[in-house]
Amino acid sequence: ISPICNILKNLGNLGITHGSINHRTCFFTQDGKIVVGECISSPCGFFQEDLYEPIERVGLLPIGKGEGDQSTDFFALGVLSLYAQLGRYPINDKDYENLAFLRYEKNSYEAISSGLKFSPVMKNFYRGTLWDQKEDRWKAKQLLDWIRGTRLAIIPNRNKENASRHLIFNDKYFLNKRGLVYELSNNWDLAKKFLKEDKIIKWIDRHFEDSITAEKLQHIKDIRMSNRSIIYMDDDEFVCRSLFILDPDKILRFRDLRIRGDAIGATISYSFAKGRKDFLQYLAKLLVNN
Repeated sequence: ISPICNILKNLGNLGITHGSINHRTCFFTQDGKIVVGECISSPCGFFQEDLYEPIERVGLLPIGKGEGDQSTDFFALGVLSLYAQLGRYPINDKDYENLAFLRYEKNSYEAISSGLKFSPVMKNFYRGTLWDQKEDRWKAKQLLDWIRGTRLAIIPNRNKENASRHLIFNDKYFLNKRGLVYELSNNWDLAKKFLKEDKIIKWIDRHFEDSITAEKLQHIKDIRMSNRSIIYMDDDEFVCRSLFILDPDKILRFRDLRIRGDAIGATISYSFAKGRKDFLQYLAKLLVNN
């Protein structure tokens, strides 16, 4: 942990996110030193699997993850340390298929380390690095303090983004926005109808006490349903904009296009190179009507 922490700290001081810290890119030299692979020949996180990505980067196109920051790498270091301690992936194949949903419905720490036991010191480390709230996730300063023996306050084992009451969609129960957005984006045609109903707006307003988001959702719905609006918006764009409003991580989702805002330029270049006219059409529609 300590050698890789120092490497990431030095990269962070240069404003660089490695984006590919995992068990395939970290090595021992013949004299026992730890080195990490390069991080300049591909976009940040392009080859990184979702297990090693913090929740705000899960399920995105490889080209669409954006630059990331220091907490991106320290999350990956937490998963790498868990892999090294166990000598295997921390979850079985069945759970791996449902990992994203489990992380949204619980939190990444609980989903990835479920059923595993650690010493209090290592539990402190895993909670700090694998935490979903980006502002609470450990970075270099906290990790260096932990390495020096400081016992940092353990983050409460709860998801502070849960509603006071669940919402049902596609026969599943949801308590948080991230889980709902994930399920809506994976059931695009069902989402077109569901997002036009009043219950999701009432759920946001009453059980999150989030009147601002509720008002934005109502505004987008009014534009879509009105015959006199000067802005034309079809159902696909309606779903895209509604999900963006709902999503705490502000991911652009348009059918199978899922990217962060700072990855729009890279995605346009990638789409031209790969002949993805559909991606270019999606982005053009959003940018023209922005």
